[in-house]
Amino acid sequence: MGTSPARLRIAAGLAVLASMVFAVGGQQALQAKSDAIDRARTESQDLKDLQTLRTRLVSTDAAAGIDVLLGPDQPVQRPIDYDVALQKPVINVVLAARQADDRYLLAAVNLGLSDYLGRVATARELARLGRPQAPQALAVAAGHLRADVLPKVAQVQGTSAGRLEDDADASAGGTATALALAALVVALLLGVQVWLSRRTRRLVNTGLLLGVLAVGATSAAAVTLSLRSDDRSQQVRSGPYTLARQLVEVRAQAFDARAVESLGVVTGDVAGAQDGWKQAMDRAAAALDAAERTATKDDATQIRSVRAKLLSGFHDPLWPSPQDEHYQGPQPPSYADVHARLLAAARAGNRTATRQIAVSPTVEGSPGSFEDVDSVSASLLDRQQQRADDGWAAADDNLLLAAWLCALAGAAAAVLAFAGLGPRLREYR
Repeated sequence: MGTSPARLRIAAGLAVLASMVFAVGGQQALQAKSDAIDRARTESQDLKDLQTLRTRLVSTDAAAGIDVLLGPDQPVQRPIDYDVALQKPVINVVLAARQADDRYLLAAVNLGLSDYLGRVATARELARLGRPQAPQALAVAAGHLRADVLPKVAQVQGTSAGRLEDDADASAGGTATALALAALVVALLLGVQVWLSRRTRRLVNTGLLLGVLAVGATSAAAVTLSLRSDDRSQQVRSGPYTLARQLVEVRAQAFDARAVESLGVVTGDVAGAQDGWKQAMDRAAAALDAAERTATKDDATQIRSVRAKLLSGFHDPLWPSPQDEHYQGPQPPSYADVHARLLAAARAGNRTATRQIAVSPTVEGSPGSFEDVDSVSASLLDRQQQRADDGWAAADDNLLLAAWLCALAGAAAAVLAFAGLGPRLREYR
């Protein structure tokens, strides 16, 4: 072991081994990073389905209340809102069940949803026949939805969000692994080069030098791509992904307020339902505040528009002013303004006016005034979810290419190191 040929063989073995470790380790680290981002992107899509499921369940509940209020007029006015709202939950229960960990809970959601739909169908039919049991049947259905179905959806949603965060963190860890591995291999190859130059009195070994350059250049490119990937992932997590979750909360709480209001009108106890309505609206307002803090300047304008359409006391920034050539008169009342009129009518004992406001599709009715809240917030949410998906795709750009370049560069460095040290061994022999 003390002879120069023996040490040279050890140095050659270390150089080749280090190069192969870089080839395999670098490729595996970047491959794992790419896979983690792919999983995060898929989880983001699954979370989108779960978010839509949750929102549509409460919107379906609100639409069911309108049908019951219409009573015998259902066949005349053709209430399609309930049927349209129902399509998304039924489809999304199936789509969201792609993850094995979620299937048990989503199967329970599916059973609970079937039970809820059966109860609502009974309430709608009783209302169509003019039976007085319809309000109580709808109240039981709504209670079942809130006690049994929605908590399970929220649990799956939280689990999905946790998996996404874990995958995003795992992808960030790949950068540190690649950087540490590259630094270790370059340092070892340079150490062999320095030792060899002192032992043989030759400054540069061409094979080793080329190997160091191959590993160093590839490492620099791979780490640069990894850091850019981490930056894009972080931008997605702190930007459109977070904003999308906040907007989902806004929509879910706003629709919940609509459902509580509708059920209050159905049961003839709007005043008694007011506390639940206000709590849901307060949660929606808090989510709007959080979303506005997260949003970019353009998105913040849209969020303020949602606020103006949902809450009273706010001017809609997207509504034309009197100086605008497209001005069409004062901006329509917000949903909260319409609800205030409905509450006043209910407290005055005016059942006809209360019912008319609760079912009217115009801007003077609860469904009509809420329609803009739904459309503007849904459009903004779709845009954030698409941005998040594009961001995850951009974070994965060229990572697989960099992984295979690491494999090729490591293999090339091993060959070059062996070729560079081989002549020195022959000289000793």
